[in-house]
Formats: sequence, C-alpha cells, structure tokens
Amino acid sequence: MRTARAGLTGLRPADKVAKALLLETKMTGNANFPTPDPTLVDLKTGREKLEVAMVAAANGDHVRIFERNVAEVELDQLIVRLAMYVSNVAQGDPLIILSSGFDLRKEASPIGPLPAPADLRTHTGAQTGTVDLHWKPEYGAYYYQVYMTDKDPNDGATWQLVGMTSKASFLGTGLPPATHVWYRVNCLGAGGFVSPFSDPAKGFVAPEA
Repeated sequence: MRTARAGLTGLRPADKVAKALLLETKMTGNANFPTPDPTLVDLKTGREKLEVAMVAAANGDHVRIFERNVAEVELDQLIVRLAMYVSNVAQGDPLIILSSGFDLRKEASPIGPLPAPADLRTHTGAQTGTVDLHWKPEYGAYYYQVYMTDKDPNDGATWQLVGMTSKASFLGTGLPPATHVWYRVNCLGAGGFVSPFSDPAKGFVAPEA
C-alpha cells in the first residue's frame, strides 16, 4: 500500500520551512483532508517559530542555535505526524497522497513492532559545541527520534526530544562547550509502531577551539 513520505532527510531548516509552506498551500481547502492532524494552524505556527529561531541563531550564539534546533525538531514532528495522517486517509491511493504535497514512499514489505535501537555510541564532535552519535540501523525504521538530557538520565522527566532523522547517526549542535550530556534513541516504523528506547549513552561536548 502506498504511503506518504515525510522526506525530511538532508533538508536544511530553510528547506523544511519551504516544505511546510507547500503542505499548508496544498492542503488548505483540500476536500480529501477535512480534519488534518496536526491542524494546518499548528503547522503554520511551527513553521513561523522555526523562521524566527533561524534569524535569531544567525549570529552563532549557542543558546540561539539550540533553540533553533528545538524548533526544527518540533516542525519535523508536525510534518511526520501529518504524513501519517495523509497515509491513513488516502488508504493507498497515490493521487490523494500527491494532492497533499507529500511524495510517495517506496513500497516495502509490512514490518511489525520494532526493537530498541542498539549500540548507541557518542563521540566528541569536530566543532565546538557538538557531539556525534551513531547506532546500529534497525530494519523497518522510518525515522529515529533522538532525546537528550544534561541531568540524571534515570529521571525520565528530564529527557527532551532534540532531533529526528532517517539515518542511524545524528550531530548534536548548539551545546554548551566542554560539558557532558546524555542521549537515547527510539525509532518509528510502519503502522505507527514506536520502539522502546535504546540504552542511554554519555557524550562530551566539544570544547572551544
């Protein structure tokens, strides 16, 4: 069955803003999608938040860059949720999917529940304020969600979603230099399956050059 592809991999924040605007335009007044989830108002709000955060981060301030990254993740979530909504409504009809502004995902064999991502590793980034993450790819995972905390990793309330990617790697940016942070990852698959979290991994943020 054909499904909508969020298509976020490799996109810069500005590209994601443009994609969100395209989706708003294509789905406004589209009779195929009477009750979008998330709403188009929510999508617009997320897009505009990222636009403002991009401008504020242009001076390279670490705090502003982190805020831009968070706004980018929030918009990613909205676009992924909207792609799932479109897929559910379309029920495999490619023309309905394309009318939303989304592209078609390649057809694949059905995948059931997914295990937690394995072998999460962190490495100090090559640039100030960064951490590199890598983990074992999980067959059937459409997207990975990356969470971070700079507090006790055993306190579930402190974890914050900081990224979404279709690759088994992630670059944490805009972090306070020469500090320690913790990361964990889970994955999203077909049918809305969400995996358990990986074991947490501690990372050291690249110091000032």
